Amino acid sequence: MNISGRVLFNPTSSAQVDDPTNIGIGQVPIIVQLAGNGSDALGVVVLTDINGNYTVEDVDPGSYQIIEAWGAPNGTPSPASFSEAKTLTSVPQDPPYTAIATVPPTTNRINSLTPNTLFIQVKDTDITNQIFLDAPNCEHALALNNYVTIGNNLITSADNGCWGTLPNGTPVQTSPATQPYKVNYAFEYVQYQTGRPSDGQFSVCNTITNHNFGTWWNMSDHTTGDETGRMEIVNGNYPGQYIFKEAVTLKSNTNYVFSTWICNLDGQVGSILPKLQVNIETPDGTPIFSKNLLTDLVVTPIPTWNQVGTVFNSGANTDLVVRFISEGGAADGNDFTIDDISLYELQPAPVTSFPKTVNLSAVLAGDDLQYTLTFTNSGPATINDVVFKDVLPKEVTIIPGTLRIDQVIADDKLIASGIPLGSFTAGKSVTITFSVQTNPKLTANTMIVNTGEISYTFLDAQNNTRSITLKSTAASTVILPTSCPICPTGATGANGIDGVMGPTGTIGPTGATGATGPTGAIGPIGVTGPTGATGPTGAAGANGINGSIGPTGPTGPTGTIGPTGATGPIGLPGTNGINGATGATGPMGSTGPTGATGPAGATGATGVCDCTPRIYAELRLCNNLPCASSGTLPMCFTLSSLPTLPLQNNTILLPPGYVYYISWSICYDQLECTTHFYGGLMLNDHFIEESMCNVSCSSPHLQQSTLVGSALIEARTSHNALALFFSAHQAINVCTASLKIMAVGKLPI
Repeated sequence: MNISGRVLFNPTSSAQVDDPTNIGIGQVPIIVQLAGNGSDALGVVVLTDINGNYTVEDVDPGSYQIIEAWGAPNGTPSPASFSEAKTLTSVPQDPPYTAIATVPPTTNRINSLTPNTLFIQVKDTDITNQIFLDAPNCEHALALNNYVTIGNNLITSADNGCWGTLPNGTPVQTSPATQPYKVNYAFEYVQYQTGRPSDGQFSVCNTITNHNFGTWWNMSDHTTGDETGRMEIVNGNYPGQYIFKEAVTLKSNTNYVFSTWICNLDGQVGSILPKLQVNIETPDGTPIFSKNLLTDLVVTPIPTWNQVGTVFNSGANTDLVVRFISEGGAADGNDFTIDDISLYELQPAPVTSFPKTVNLSAVLAGDDLQYTLTFTNSGPATINDVVFKDVLPKEVTIIPGTLRIDQVIADDKLIASGIPLGSFTAGKSVTITFSVQTNPKLTANTMIVNTGEISYTFLDAQNNTRSITLKSTAASTVILPTSCPICPTGATGANGIDGVMGPTGTIGPTGATGATGPTGAIGPIGVTGPTGATGPTGAAGANGINGSIGPTGPTGPTGTIGPTGATGPIGLPGTNGINGATGATGPMGSTGPTGATGPAGATGATGVCDCTPRIYAELRLCNNLPCASSGTLPMCFTLSSLPTLPLQNNTILLPPGYVYYISWSICYDQLECTTHFYGGLMLNDHFIEESMCNVSCSSPHLQQSTLVGSALIEARTSHNALALFFSAHQAINVCTASLKIMAVGKLPI
């Protein structure tokens, strides 16, 4: 007998096998294995074809398990034969999103909408239509600000905050009949089966596929992404009531990170957003951390998990309380899932910075760029297995032979897959440089953004080997306009004198004339008319004496000529003979040499053109701003080319009619442990570009942070007032700020 099926990608997350948007996923390893012996049993690995189909032939009757097992080695292209089965260790695993040709934007992981393990019984007929359905997913992780977690999760409720696990092959929408965890809920527990929780209710379930649930996403939990993980599902209500609470014991004066993963269940634009508050408090209610998650849980085009939380220092506290508080009432919306609640101790990572810079912030398409990266082991211990990689954006191509590591040429073919750098003792640095060419076909205003990546291992404070991957800062370059259509053109110079024409070559002989065709037949001769009558003959004279002959008598008159007879008809002309073929033309004689070119006329004067990119101004913060809260920053010129830009009330007036490239940065000190800081550009009192930073300090030491950004601005109106603004929710000290203004082209009139 045969076992066959298909692996499908379901981009709409409809959970429908017959969704017309589904596409097959090729080269996915599928394990068909005897069931009953766990993950170690006889089986074969078959690879799906280009349409996601797989078949295993020669299967004897018995119990089997079919497993979607990305990464399983030694796969056989479909069809495979079970007669070649070997003992295998199977591990269910979804394919990565990069294995799928086309995925929705923002996709960065895949989750299952069907179990990754299917159990079947083979008897006396083929088993067909064994489907694995995968869907897009997105996750946004919380930045740990150069820390790593150590030790165990201090949240112990709800199976250490992950809501429990289930065996491989558990059917979707499996939910406990009664509340599995006592975590002081104000909400009512319901079993998740054919109906979703109503307002003020919650459930715990694995993969949900609500075919009749309207706007709710079909999705799996965050921990495993398949049928083996569970999550909490909440239908919001009861403002001010908590839905999770746990008291924890900590070390004093120690850094910790609290986080949880939350997903907005509603996929319909216009639904009420989840209203949820996360608090960390001392036992007497003094807040250590408090955040309303309304802006973290917007409607997204695919199911999106957001990790929310904070890095904080326990200070003198050894006991804290973690709460999730419902802030919204019953509504069309306000539905969400919660998973992986955690509280971990932190230690600083060995490497705390990895800057990347580019030599040019604005270029023409086709120009070259040079990137520089600097990596330093800023910790006290050696780090090992250091690997550098840089997956370049599609807008650029590396220039062969330019990759250098501390000035030593390296193999640029390895830059995307990884270049081993060995071990780094404390304080050791490396500088990496390479050049790229921008695509000559890039359009104006294209922004090229590039980051590098370093991975390494080290021993943490508990002597465990840890792996770290650190991304560099981003280096950005904008493509400038390539033409300036309103630049006037100079007059064209006069044409040069024509050169003398060379002599014409001799004409070749004419080819032979073809033979003349035969003459046509002569028509018949017409009938001759009758001859006229002869006149009478005169009388004969008497015979003279035979002497000399006398003179001849005069001739008698000629008789009248009779009339001419009628002319007979002319015969028809004969047909023309066939023309003979024309003889071949003889070869042309050689052309004489071309005469010398006359001198070029003088070039007309070049018209004035004002589209060459140039810096108009560089500015710096005039003075430090201690304990500032919000406003526009007072800037002072460090460089200003003509025309000088006027400054009015912390704004720079840009001359109209130009496209400007603006880059900016703001560096500041934190004066409180947690800082929420915004910065960006304003044009005529309207925000045109902004950046945000939420940072927690490693108390008792303050830390410094920097916001950066860039934008292209079209100055079309007569008044173009540009300002650099900031807003801080906590006290900060703005140390430095910079603003660079570059004209990159003129606007058409």
